[in-house]
Amino acid sequence: MTQARPRREDSEPPVSDLPVGDLPVADLPVSEPPVSEAAAERLADTMFALSTPSRVQILACLLGGPRSVSDLTEALGMEQSAVSHQLRVLREADLVRAEKYGRKRLYALSDEHVSTLLHAAFHHAGVPHPTPPAAAPPRVLPGEAAGGGP
Repeated sequence: MTQARPRREDSEPPVSDLPVGDLPVADLPVSEPPVSEAAAERLADTMFALSTPSRVQILACLLGGPRSVSDLTEALGMEQSAVSHQLRVLREADLVRAEKYGRKRLYALSDEHVSTLLHAAFHHAGVPHPTPPAAAPPRVLPGEAAGGGP
């Protein structure tokens, strides 16, 4: 059973500000990895999905709500085939999900964890958090009934 670490006093510097020699020694024995190989591989795959600027831009657009491929191509100035390819990578990493809305497929962040992950990454990189425009309501295509969603 691991013991809870004592709470840091406000007067103590954050661990990230301490010189490496002053960092606390981990309690886990070296022979026991803190994460399984399968879990590490899954996490690495997720991080790989975030390793391309265009995928980060797509995710940032989706922070504002669900969007279609055509909405994303217009917002990012990318080719439709490139956006579709990047969305496939993001779907395979469970970062986005797709839902049919009439004849369109709308893409959205898989869950709130993806938003949290993105905001943490922006904070860690020291870049401003994006403020995406609100998603426009899905357009009704000719021949579809208004409000005829999934």
